[in-house]
Amino acid sequence: MNKFFEKQTIEEQKARKTIMEVAYLSLSAFLFLTMILAGLPNSFATTAERVGYLIQGFIALVSLICYVLSRLGNPTIGAYFIPSGLLLMAVYFIYHSGIGTPNDLFFITIIVIASITVGIRGTALFTALSIVAVVGLYFAQRNGLLLIKTEISFLMIVIILAHVLGNSFILIFLIRTFNKNLYRAQEANQELRQLQASLEQRVADRTRDLGIASDVSRQITRVLDLDILLPELVERTRQGFNLYSVSLFLYDQQKEELLLVAGTGREGARMKSEAKSFHISARPSLVAQAARERSNVVINDVEKSDSYFHNPHLPETKSEAVFSMLVGERLVGTLDLQSKEKNFFGGEEIQIFVTLAEQIAIAVRNADLYGLQTKAAEELRRSDLMKSQFLSSMSHELRTPLNAIINFTELVALGMVGPVNEEQKELLDNSLKSSLHLLHLINDVLDISKIQAGKLTLFIEQDVDLYAELKTVTEMVLPMFRDKPVELVQDIDDHLPVITGDKRRIRQVLLNLLSNAIKFTDKGTVTMSAKLQDDEIVFAVIDTGLGISPEAQSVIFEPFVQTVDGIKMEQGTGLGLPISRSLVKAHGGELWMESQRGDGSAFYFTLPANRKS
Repeated sequence: MNKFFEKQTIEEQKARKTIMEVAYLSLSAFLFLTMILAGLPNSFATTAERVGYLIQGFIALVSLICYVLSRLGNPTIGAYFIPSGLLLMAVYFIYHSGIGTPNDLFFITIIVIASITVGIRGTALFTALSIVAVVGLYFAQRNGLLLIKTEISFLMIVIILAHVLGNSFILIFLIRTFNKNLYRAQEANQELRQLQASLEQRVADRTRDLGIASDVSRQITRVLDLDILLPELVERTRQGFNLYSVSLFLYDQQKEELLLVAGTGREGARMKSEAKSFHISARPSLVAQAARERSNVVINDVEKSDSYFHNPHLPETKSEAVFSMLVGERLVGTLDLQSKEKNFFGGEEIQIFVTLAEQIAIAVRNADLYGLQTKAAEELRRSDLMKSQFLSSMSHELRTPLNAIINFTELVALGMVGPVNEEQKELLDNSLKSSLHLLHLINDVLDISKIQAGKLTLFIEQDVDLYAELKTVTEMVLPMFRDKPVELVQDIDDHLPVITGDKRRIRQVLLNLLSNAIKFTDKGTVTMSAKLQDDEIVFAVIDTGLGISPEAQSVIFEPFVQTVDGIKMEQGTGLGLPISRSLVKAHGGELWMESQRGDGSAFYFTLPANRKS
């Protein structure tokens, strides 16, 4: 490659290479086209014409070869050859046709090709060669050395030389202007590339920062244990932002101290083992200053700061930033970041760290609340367990003597220990009813305590006859209809299957629902139905009583909750429905209700059919 090309930039070389390839291809196509139009060399009258034809073909072929070589990565091989070949061809044609004004076009064409292919140096070189050729041909024609012997004036030669020189200067000026504009375009392109690279780097940095902040946010929502969360947060922050040290201090409001709870590396572990802390009024201390002022403190050159506290565990610190962690107006702690580089903390990084400190503050606060909630839940669980144990124990302790009272009362009422008159028998019957009612309440309390303690067990039998259970329930509730204008209606399928379950508990659910229906129905009907639907049996107890308000429906299945009507009647404890729902669920079914105030109530529950094979 010639010296001129060596001084060019890559962009100039690419541009020049493209121009040269166009020149090679255009010249080859032009020469081949003129040869085709001229015909075969055998048809030429003179040997000179044949020689000129061959020279033209040779130059066209070489131009095509130069184009191919340029495409293969050798753009300068034909840079001087093409104008040299054209100069030779021009001299040959003038030798046969004589020098004249039209022939200056040959030299101008040569100079243009030279300027295109080899630039200013080529233009100057082939301008000089063209001048030498014109002067030499002029004297050769004057001395009769050319085939054409016509006299030519000196003025014509001057005009030709003026054309050549004038066009050469114009081309040189255009090339220089082109190079200047190209250089300016290259500078602008270089600045644009640098700006683009800088922008891409900034975007990459911000993407990295946001990615780290996002990771920290996910970690905050995933982990609530501060002993696990905080060390992970500080280490991720140090690695993600390439920091020297990251420390996290939590504020003890009673002691007014900032205690180190998490630090990175061996230095952080060592400071934590030493129980590193700062009083909020400590000076100098950026940690205490940020906490005291509820603000962010950034020192990009610690050597020039009077507020910087020199830490012997971190001797390489060059810049430090401390961010206060606040939840509302409440100080949670501070996030301390240190770097080995001066001027490390820029405006955009500071905003990322501010957001990070806010997230950590919220995470710490959430963890504190979660800890308090967990502690309260544990205390409630223990209290509930103690309550259940107390109720269970008391139910057992009360049921034993109460059963004895009931048995003794029945013996006395039957006259087993002596004769009793009618008045005494009535009193004993009332006492027996009250005792049985009290036993029922105690049994309910015992059941609900077992349910709440998770100790309710079913006595499962494989051959529960629903017809027998429904008959037993009917016989037990019929006495409750004696003093009321209420009719019991039964709607029971004829082919109910034998099922698997605890028949005593199934009976208990039906009794609870029927007792409630009879209790709150003054007239009309109470309907008990049992229908086989698909793979389950649907039971229903429907009454025409008072109905239940929407407000009461939302809480009626809660333990110890009674409707206003139930409270007025001073019966029950509000445990029947919650116990019934738990017993149905224990069988794998569901219990629900439908009711409107003043239009009666309907309670439904399902049990799996479990047909025996």
